[in-house]
Amino acid sequence: MSPANPLDSVYFVKIPADAKFSSGAMKIDPSIELPVQKKNKDDPVEEDFANLSEEQILSGILTVLAYDTANKNSAYYRKLITDVRPDIKKELAEAAILKTHDEDWDLAEEIWLAVHGIDPEDLAIVLDMAIFYDQKADSYRRNSLADDADSCDDLALRYYKRVLDSDKELPDGYFNAGFFYLKKSEYSEAKACFESYMALV
Repeated sequence: MSPANPLDSVYFVKIPADAKFSSGAMKIDPSIELPVQKKNKDDPVEEDFANLSEEQILSGILTVLAYDTANKNSAYYRKLITDVRPDIKKELAEAAILKTHDEDWDLAEEIWLAVHGIDPEDLAIVLDMAIFYDQKADSYRRNSLADDADSCDDLALRYYKRVLDSDKELPDGYFNAGFFYLKKSEYSEAKACFESYMALV
Protein backbone atom coordinates (compact mmCIF):
# COMPACT_ATOMS: atom_id res chain seq x y z
CA MET A 1 0.00 0.00 0.00
CA SER A 2 1.53 3.31 -1.10
CA PRO A 3 1.77 6.11 1.47
CA ALA A 4 -0.76 8.91 1.26
CA ASN A 5 0.25 11.98 -0.70
CA PRO A 6 0.22 14.97 1.69
CA LEU A 7 -1.01 17.17 -1.15
CA ASP A 8 -4.24 15.16 -1.28
CA SER A 9 -5.37 17.02 1.85
CA VAL A 10 -4.98 20.40 0.13
CA TYR A 11 -7.34 22.19 -2.23
CA PHE A 12 -7.26 25.67 -3.77
CA VAL A 13 -9.74 28.50 -3.45
CA LYS A 14 -10.28 31.75 -5.28
CA ILE A 15 -9.74 34.81 -3.11
CA PRO A 16 -12.11 37.79 -3.14
CA ALA A 17 -10.55 41.10 -4.13
CA ASP A 18 -11.13 42.59 -0.68
CA ALA A 19 -9.70 39.63 1.25
CA LYS A 20 -6.96 40.19 3.79
CA PHE A 21 -5.12 38.40 6.56
CA SER A 22 -3.80 39.72 9.86
CA SER A 23 -3.34 43.43 10.18
CA GLY A 24 -0.19 44.61 8.47
CA ALA A 25 0.03 41.64 6.11
CA MET A 26 0.71 42.15 2.44
CA LYS A 27 -2.17 42.70 0.04
CA ILE A 28 -3.51 39.43 -1.34
CA ASP A 29 -3.46 38.93 -5.10
CA PRO A 30 -6.99 37.72 -5.99
CA SER A 31 -5.74 36.24 -9.27
CA ILE A 32 -3.75 33.57 -7.41
CA GLU A 33 -5.67 30.79 -5.71
CA LEU A 34 -4.60 29.95 -2.18
CA PRO A 35 -4.09 26.41 -0.87
CA VAL A 36 -6.31 25.29 1.99
CA GLN A 37 -5.47 22.44 4.37
CA LYS A 38 -8.42 20.26 5.28
CA LYS A 39 -8.81 19.73 9.02
CA ASN A 40 -9.69 16.10 8.30
CA LYS A 41 -8.99 14.31 5.03
CA ASP A 42 -12.67 13.47 4.50
CA ASP A 43 -13.89 17.03 5.03
CA PRO A 44 -15.80 18.55 2.09
CA VAL A 45 -14.21 21.33 0.09
CA GLU A 46 -15.19 24.77 1.45
CA GLU A 47 -14.96 27.37 -1.31
CA ASP A 48 -16.30 30.35 0.65
CA PHE A 49 -13.24 32.27 1.83
CA ALA A 50 -15.22 33.77 4.72
CA ASN A 51 -15.68 30.31 6.24
CA LEU A 52 -11.99 29.42 6.18
CA SER A 53 -9.57 30.04 9.02
CA GLU A 54 -6.25 31.76 8.51
CA GLU A 55 -4.57 28.66 9.98
CA GLN A 56 -6.09 26.41 7.30
CA ILE A 57 -4.63 28.61 4.58
CA LEU A 58 -1.22 28.98 6.22
CA SER A 59 -1.10 25.20 6.75
CA GLY A 60 -2.06 24.71 3.11
CA ILE A 61 0.75 27.03 2.03
CA LEU A 62 3.27 25.12 4.17
CA THR A 63 2.14 21.81 2.68
CA VAL A 64 2.54 23.13 -0.86
CA LEU A 65 5.97 24.60 -0.10
CA ALA A 66 7.06 21.30 1.46
CA TYR A 67 5.76 18.85 -1.14
CA ASP A 68 5.16 20.78 -4.37
CA THR A 69 8.52 22.49 -4.83
CA ALA A 70 7.85 23.20 -8.51
CA ASN A 71 4.60 25.06 -7.85
CA LYS A 72 4.50 28.14 -10.07
CA ASN A 73 3.23 30.31 -7.21
CA SER A 74 5.84 29.24 -4.62
CA ALA A 75 7.55 32.64 -4.47
CA TYR A 76 4.21 34.36 -3.80
CA TYR A 77 3.29 31.81 -1.12
CA ARG A 78 6.68 32.28 0.58
CA LYS A 79 6.26 36.04 0.64
CA LEU A 80 2.72 35.77 1.96
CA ILE A 81 3.41 33.35 4.79
CA THR A 82 6.54 35.16 5.99
CA ASP A 83 4.67 38.46 5.85
CA VAL A 84 1.81 37.09 7.92
CA ARG A 85 4.13 35.18 10.29
CA PRO A 86 7.61 36.81 10.22
CA ASP A 87 9.11 34.33 12.71
CA ILE A 88 7.64 31.19 11.17
CA LYS A 89 10.92 29.78 9.83
CA LYS A 90 12.61 30.06 13.24
CA GLU A 91 9.57 28.66 15.07
CA LEU A 92 9.25 25.68 12.75
CA ALA A 93 12.99 24.96 12.83
CA GLU A 94 12.87 24.84 16.64
CA ALA A 95 9.88 22.48 16.49
CA ALA A 96 11.68 20.27 13.94
CA ILE A 97 14.77 20.06 16.15
CA LEU A 98 12.61 19.03 19.11
CA LYS A 99 10.80 16.35 17.10
CA THR A 100 14.11 15.08 15.72
CA HIS A 101 15.48 14.84 19.26
CA ASP A 102 12.37 12.84 20.22
CA GLU A 103 12.89 10.63 17.13
CA ASP A 104 9.41 11.48 15.89
CA TRP A 105 10.84 11.05 12.40
CA ASP A 106 7.72 11.46 10.27
CA LEU A 107 6.56 14.68 11.90
CA ALA A 108 10.11 16.04 12.07
CA GLU A 109 10.57 15.38 8.35
CA GLU A 110 7.28 17.09 7.53
CA ILE A 111 8.33 20.17 9.49
CA TRP A 112 11.87 20.24 8.05
CA LEU A 113 10.47 20.04 4.51
CA ALA A 114 8.21 23.00 5.29
CA VAL A 115 11.13 25.01 6.71
CA HIS A 116 13.20 24.25 3.63
CA GLY A 117 10.26 25.18 1.42
CA ILE A 118 9.97 28.58 3.08
CA ASP A 119 13.61 29.42 2.28
CA PRO A 120 15.21 26.83 -0.03
CA GLU A 121 18.33 28.96 -0.51
CA ASP A 122 19.18 29.11 3.21
CA LEU A 123 22.36 27.01 3.36
CA ALA A 124 22.05 26.49 7.11
CA ILE A 125 18.64 24.88 6.57
CA VAL A 126 20.04 22.72 3.75
CA LEU A 127 22.68 21.49 6.23
CA ASP A 128 19.96 20.89 8.82
CA MET A 129 18.18 18.71 6.26
CA ALA A 130 21.37 16.71 5.64
CA ILE A 131 21.95 16.19 9.36
CA PHE A 132 18.31 15.21 9.87
CA TYR A 133 18.42 12.47 7.22
CA ASP A 134 21.84 11.39 8.52
CA GLN A 135 20.38 10.93 12.01
CA LYS A 136 17.26 9.25 10.66
CA ALA A 137 19.42 6.78 8.75
CA ASP A 138 21.36 5.95 11.92
CA SER A 139 18.09 5.28 13.76
CA TYR A 140 16.77 3.03 11.01
CA ARG A 141 20.05 1.13 10.87
CA ARG A 142 19.99 0.57 14.64
CA ASN A 143 16.53 -0.94 14.15
CA SER A 144 17.67 -3.23 11.31
CA LEU A 145 15.79 -1.27 8.65
CA ALA A 146 18.65 -1.33 6.18
CA ASP A 147 16.73 -0.32 3.04
CA ASP A 148 15.10 2.64 4.77
CA ALA A 149 18.47 3.64 6.20
CA ASP A 150 20.05 3.54 2.75
CA SER A 151 17.27 5.74 1.36
CA CYS A 152 17.89 8.29 4.10
CA ASP A 153 21.64 8.14 3.44
CA ASP A 154 20.95 9.00 -0.20
CA LEU A 155 18.91 12.03 0.86
CA ALA A 156 21.51 13.09 3.41
CA LEU A 157 24.23 12.90 0.76
CA ARG A 158 22.18 14.98 -1.65
CA TYR A 159 21.84 17.77 0.90
CA TYR A 160 25.46 17.50 2.05
CA LYS A 161 26.60 17.87 -1.55
CA ARG A 162 24.51 21.00 -1.94
CA VAL A 163 26.31 22.48 1.05
CA LEU A 164 29.77 21.38 -0.09
CA ASP A 165 29.21 22.58 -3.66
CA SER A 166 27.99 26.00 -2.58
CA ASP A 167 30.09 29.10 -3.17
CA LYS A 168 29.48 29.97 0.48
CA GLU A 169 31.78 27.84 2.64
CA LEU A 170 30.07 26.51 5.76
CA PRO A 171 32.55 24.97 8.25
CA ASP A 172 29.87 22.88 9.97
CA GLY A 173 28.95 21.45 6.59
CA TYR A 174 32.44 20.03 6.06
CA PHE A 175 32.56 18.81 9.68
CA ASN A 176 29.28 16.88 9.54
CA ALA A 177 29.85 15.62 6.01
CA GLY A 178 33.25 14.31 7.11
CA PHE A 179 31.66 12.09 9.74
CA PHE A 180 28.99 11.03 7.27
CA TYR A 181 31.67 9.85 4.84
CA LEU A 182 33.53 8.10 7.66
CA LYS A 183 30.42 6.06 8.44
CA LYS A 184 30.21 5.15 4.77
CA SER A 185 33.91 4.10 4.82
CA GLU A 186 34.64 6.70 2.15
CA TYR A 187 37.89 7.78 3.74
CA SER A 188 39.32 10.02 1.04
CA GLU A 189 36.13 12.10 0.97
CA ALA A 190 36.10 12.24 4.77
CA LYS A 191 39.74 13.37 4.84
CA ALA A 192 39.04 16.12 2.30
CA CYS A 193 36.07 17.36 4.33
CA PHE A 194 38.02 17.48 7.58
CA GLU A 195 40.91 19.26 5.89
CA SER A 196 38.53 21.86 4.50
CA TYR A 197 36.97 22.23 7.92
CA MET A 198 40.34 22.78 9.60
CA ALA A 199 41.27 25.37 6.97
CA LEU A 200 38.16 27.39 7.78
CA VAL A 201 38.26 27.41 11.58
